[in-house]
Amino acid sequence: MGIIASNVKKLSRLLSNLNDDLPPTSKGQPEARAYERYSLDDEDGIIRIENAQGKCSEWRIDNLSYSGFGARVISPEVPPQSINDKFELALSIMGQSHPFSASKIHSKIRDGRLVFLGAQFHHQQPETLMFLRKFLEPIRWGNSLSSIAPEHRHERYKGSDWECLRGDGPTDLTYLCQAAPSSKGNEFPDHALLKSALLTFPSGGNYTEIKWAHGILTMHISSSSKNLQSFQEGNAMEPMSHCDPEQLRTSLCILLGLPKITYNHLSPLVREIRRLIQLESIQDYNDSPVNL
Repeated sequence: MGIIASNVKKLSRLLSNLNDDLPPTSKGQPEARAYERYSLDDEDGIIRIENAQGKCSEWRIDNLSYSGFGARVISPEVPPQSINDKFELALSIMGQSHPFSASKIHSKIRDGRLVFLGAQFHHQQPETLMFLRKFLEPIRWGNSLSSIAPEHRHERYKGSDWECLRGDGPTDLTYLCQAAPSSKGNEFPDHALLKSALLTFPSGGNYTEIKWAHGILTMHISSSSKNLQSFQEGNAMEPMSHCDPEQLRTSLCILLGLPKITYNHLSPLVREIRRLIQLESIQDYNDSPVNL
């Protein structure tokens, strides 16, 4: 009984903390959600559901929150009736999986098969919320990033070519792009070439730094032996001997929370992070994963 009571307290405390952390819903809108929903890229979130016949269907997550998800089917051979109103699933995000219980809220059927599923989670254990928080909280940090006025930037980053953002966490992102010339005279395409990027975010009482320069990614971590003044001057970061996949997943989540245009500018960094954590990408309506 003591263990059960302890888990119930953990779950209650975590739910309370989540409500404090998340932005309030819009007033006067009856459809406003209790929790913000975030989008995942195609290869970042997969749901696997096993039916009564032992067949496993795969779903690509469109949006995810602490309360539930919306997902599109990848395995077209699984019929609609194979998923009950209440079902068990395995939620896989960036290569890490966790079991969940959920209830079907709405669905969409096209040509006699289920193509979209919206569901609500049943958080029977605090571990389910802790698993979601590991990914959704840094996505929220990325979503909160906003531009820093030039007068408040470090002297090195005051040039108009630099983009400097700061958000919750606290999280800092600084990057430099060079427009890529097109084949049509002096016109420039919508995208740009990433020359340099620096992402800093909290991690386990320290700070992790992801650097991108000359097509190479390096990671640094703050040293607890350094004082605050050293950290502010940029001298408190020490290189890591190897890339930590947990920190890489956190950095990828932060980037997923960025506006689309900013995210596109940082696409070389995103690709390298995915390569380093060896994510698998599922092609459009193809149930055979391929390595990036």
